[in-house]
Amino acid sequence: LGLALPRDLPALTRRFADPGVADAILGDAAIAALLARRHAEQRAALLAYLAQQGAMDGDRLAVADIGWRGSIQDNLARLLPGRPVAGFYLALLPALSAAPPNATKRGFLLQPGDPPRLARRLRFVAPLEFAASDGTPTTLGYALRDGRAEPLRDSLAVVPHASADFRALQAAISDGVVAAATLRTPDPAFARSLLLQVVETPPPALARLFFEAWRDDRFGAGTLRRG
Repeated sequence: LGLALPRDLPALTRRFADPGVADAILGDAAIAALLARRHAEQRAALLAYLAQQGAMDGDRLAVADIGWRGSIQDNLARLLPGRPVAGFYLALLPALSAAPPNATKRGFLLQPGDPPRLARRLRFVAPLEFAASDGTPTTLGYALRDGRAEPLRDSLAVVPHASADFRALQAAISDGVVAAATLRTPDPAFARSLLLQVVETPPPALARLFFEAWRDDRFGAGTLRRG
C-alpha cells in the first residue's frame, strides 16, 4: 500500500490469518490512521475517475464481470450509496457477507441458490479470466494529478497476450460469442453445458496453453503461479 508501517508491532511478522493477528494490526492506532488517510485519498480519486469515465451521468450503474462473489460491485455500491448498482455475472457464487441495499446481482450460468454440486463444478473461473485477459496491467489504485484522476498500473503483467496461440484462442472465443448471439436466444442450460465441456474436458492444446502460462494470484493467494 505504500504505507510507512510501525516497526515495533510483532504481529507484522506473522501471518495475517493467524488468530488475533488481524485485530492487532488493524487495531494499532498508527496503522489505523494511515489506512484512514489512504482510504480518504483513494475514495476521492476513484470518484473523480468514475466521473471522468461517464459512470456518474445516469441514475443507475451496471457492472458486468465473469463473476465470483460480486465484491467489486459491493464496493462501488458502498461508494455510491444513493445510486442503484446492478451486477450481471457469468457465474455468481454465494456472497460471504451481505450486499449493500442498493446492490442487485444476477448470474447467468450460476446463481447463489443453485445446487452445491453445480457451484463446485463452476467455481473455477480462472480459465475464463485467463481467456478474457489482455496486456493491460492490473490497476492498484488511483492518483489525482493536475485535476485529473489517473489509474496506477501494476508493473507486472503475466498474460501471454503476444503469443500467437493466445491470440488465436481469443479470436475464436470472440467469433463464437458473436455467432451464439445471432443464432439463438440466451439459454443458461445450453451455455452451461458447453462451458463445462471446455472446463472439465478441454482440448489438449487449450489445456497446454493455460498450464504453461503464469497466473497472477497475488490478491487471493499472495503468489504467482502456473495456470
